[in-house]
Amino acid sequence: MRADLCDDSVSHDLSAWQWAEGVFGAASLGDKRLTARLVVLGAQCAARPSDSLPRACGDWASTKGAYRFIENDRVGKEAILQPVYQCAARRAAGRPTVLCVQDTTTLTFPTAREAAADFGYVNDTDVPGMMVHSTLALRENGVALGLLDVRMWARPLADRGKKHLRKQRPIEQKESVRWLHGIDTAGEAMTASVDEAQRPRLIHVMDREGDIHEVFERIAGRGEGAVIRATQNRRVRTADGALSLVYKRVSEQEPLGRRVVNVPRRGSRKAREAVTVIRACRAELAPAEPYHKGRR
Repeated sequence: MRADLCDDSVSHDLSAWQWAEGVFGAASLGDKRLTARLVVLGAQCAARPSDSLPRACGDWASTKGAYRFIENDRVGKEAILQPVYQCAARRAAGRPTVLCVQDTTTLTFPTAREAAADFGYVNDTDVPGMMVHSTLALRENGVALGLLDVRMWARPLADRGKKHLRKQRPIEQKESVRWLHGIDTAGEAMTASVDEAQRPRLIHVMDREGDIHEVFERIAGRGEGAVIRATQNRRVRTADGALSLVYKRVSEQEPLGRRVVNVPRRGSRKAREAVTVIRACRAELAPAEPYHKGRR
């Protein structure tokens, strides 16, 4: 039954309790009572997703049980998240292609300054907060299948103002490693939960923060695909072996088509229509030496 609850053949009118049981009922927390509490908490939050925890729980006894569960040292976030990843992977089974969309968001807590040491800085402000990076699995038509990865971290206050030093560190010591984690965890979830014959091809979708050589290398090594918004005017080698820059190379191509995009109003800017021109070409990345010599 639990596997079926992660399948699209099931009605979308499932109750919050049925959903929570299907996702969290087999969670491995080392104690059946903890798993039962997770199912209850998941159902309460699913039934009232926009409410605070006390309002979602409904009464003080249930709220107290939720807080005890959250504060229990035996309950790790990975043990809670793994069933979520597995459910998303099972829903992806049998599809030819699944989009894995990665993005980062910030959570700020402006009234929690007394607990600022437990958080970190967000951008260049003094407002305490934390970062959350998610990998969401989607059908090709944009319908969500579920989460395949979630990463949370706080930026140490001691690191504020040291952004200029990031190029001196390997990617494993940067926040950028989150893109690699998302790629790997999505693939691992598919491998663990889906038979090879039913495993979809993953297409990783990222904004321009994902325009990183290590990201290209990891995706190519896994035999997967990607759509990544460019931010670097990278050097490329054309079919005849000549060197060029990617923006120039694309701009030289004949248009494949045009599309009108409605741009909504934003601040003082009025709503408008923008005409986009679509061009495409094939090119090989040719990183300049010696920066990438012997590596990619």
